[in-house]
Amino acid sequence: MAGNVVCAAFSAMFMKKSKNIAGSGWTEGLFFTLFVAVFSIAFFLAVNLFSVTLYPANCLFAFAYAVVGIVSSVVGLKAYAAGKVATYIVATTVGSTALPYLFGILFWDESVTAMKMSGVALMLCAFVLKNLPKKEKQVQETENKKGAGGAVALCLAGALISGLANIVISYNARFVPETDSVSFSVLTQGFVLVLAGVVLLARFPRTKAVLSENKAVYGGRNFVACALYALTCGGALICSLEGAKSLPASVFFPVTCSGNIVLVTLLDFLIFKEKPNWKDCLAVAVIVPAIVLVSLG
Repeated sequence: MAGNVVCAAFSAMFMKKSKNIAGSGWTEGLFFTLFVAVFSIAFFLAVNLFSVTLYPANCLFAFAYAVVGIVSSVVGLKAYAAGKVATYIVATTVGSTALPYLFGILFWDESVTAMKMSGVALMLCAFVLKNLPKKEKQVQETENKKGAGGAVALCLAGALISGLANIVISYNARFVPETDSVSFSVLTQGFVLVLAGVVLLARFPRTKAVLSENKAVYGGRNFVACALYALTCGGALICSLEGAKSLPASVFFPVTCSGNIVLVTLLDFLIFKEKPNWKDCLAVAVIVPAIVLVSLG
C-alpha cells in the first residue's frame, strides 16, 4: 500500500509537469498517453526480463483498463489546467473508494461496518470541502486559464473513471488470481498505444495542427515528464494489482487513494509552490481519520 501511495503521488506531479509544458487539450492528452505507453512498455519489459505471461481473461480486463486509462489521462490533464492538483486527487479518491466499496458490498459479499461507512462519509466531506465555492475573483482567474473548463465537472468525471479503473483491477484479481502483474501492465499499455494511435490518426487534421503549432508536445522536456510519469504510474499499477489479490477492495483502495491526498498536497506545495489554504488543510485533516476508520473497519 505504501508503494502505491508514493508512486501515485509522484505520477500526479509528473502529469502536471507535462500539462505545464505541452498543454491540456484532447489531442495533447492523447499524445501524452501514447508517449507514456511507449515508455511504460519498455519499463515493464525490462522489469520482467522481457518475458510475458498472459491468460485469456487478462485481455478483456486489460482492454477495459486501457480505455479507462486513456480517458483518465485526458480528463486529468484538463482538470489540472482548471485547478490545483490536490483538488482532482480528492475527487478521484472519493470515486476510487466509493465505487469499489459499493461493488464490494453488492457483488463480492464484503462486509458493511459502521467504521467503514464513517470513513467513506468523511472522504465525501473532504471532496465537498475541496470544492466549496471560491471568491468571485478566484473563479474568474480560474476560468481565464488556458484549457480551463468546468473544474467540478472534470473532478466528478475523474471520480467516476477512477472508480471504474479500480473495479476492473478488482475483477481481474478475482477472475484471474494467478495474473502476472507486470505482464498484465504490458498488455494494458499495448492496448493504450494502439487505441491512442488510432484516435490520433482519425483526428489527423487536428493532430497535424497541434504538432505544427506546439512543438513542446514532442519536445525533450515533455518526453522526460512522460517517462517519469510512466515509471511512477507503472509502479502504482503493479502495487494495485498485487494488493488487490490479498486485500478487500473496500480496504485497499480507500487507504491507498486517501494516502495520496496527503502526499500530493505536500508535494504540490514543495514542487509547484502552491500553498494549501484552510480548505486544503481541513480536507487533509478529515482524510487521515477516514483512512484509519476504513482500515480498522
